[in-house]
Amino acid sequence: MNERILDPYLDAGRNFRELGGYQTEDGKTIKYHKILRSANLAELTEKDQEFLKNYGLHKDIDFRSKQEVENEPDKVPDGVEYIFNPVLKEDQTQASKSTSEVEKEFGFTFDDGYKHMLKVYENMILDDESRSAYRIFFNHLLDNTEDNQVALFHCTAGKDRTGMGAVYFLWALGIDQETIKKDYLLTNKVMKSFVEEKVSILESKDTSEDVISSVRALMSVNEDYLDAARKTIIKENGNMENYLKEAIDLSSQEIKDLRKIYLH
Repeated sequence: MNERILDPYLDAGRNFRELGGYQTEDGKTIKYHKILRSANLAELTEKDQEFLKNYGLHKDIDFRSKQEVENEPDKVPDGVEYIFNPVLKEDQTQASKSTSEVEKEFGFTFDDGYKHMLKVYENMILDDESRSAYRIFFNHLLDNTEDNQVALFHCTAGKDRTGMGAVYFLWALGIDQETIKKDYLLTNKVMKSFVEEKVSILESKDTSEDVISSVRALMSVNEDYLDAARKTIIKENGNMENYLKEAIDLSSQEIKDLRKIYLH
């Protein structure tokens, strides 16, 4: 199966996406059935787990915080290696909170949610725990050497902590910036109906437009968020190459090894 969006094959999976099929600038292609990104795995049905088992799922790298994991533990097939690897100590993205909780926190001005997300992306670049988590992420990707052996990484919504993991991974493989951005923004297409459902609940309660705008900002991805991360990387390390080598501690040899594992 060489399809990018896997949600139609799952009963309860959200934002499940293949990273296979993307082409590098030197003409190589990421292998299918090697790496997936997704949102929460807590609601997966037995049928979903069977699908993932047959798909080759081998590693489940969970970027969520301790509280998120305790509230909604992953459901994965037997034999899958589970890696608890929190990118942030708590869910700064607000993805694990209910709409009513978000409404209480972000109801003041039109752009509260938007400004909050810009700060979250800066934090993911600067925070020592985040850097350590992404280093561990790459350790497991480097260990994923067998063909048709799938590593999956995820958070709650599969868009921010997971989104930056995908950005780092795709960049390390030599994927061009425009493709990386398109993959990042694909979340908005995949999650559109889910977001609209949440918004309609708020609208039915006569929620203010300011709150709804903030909720949309929190539940979506935005090129500005990615740009906030990029600007922070440039300020701290000059460029992405330096950031991966200096902040994530990814060596030139490890980048070569990643390309050998994931490209053909």
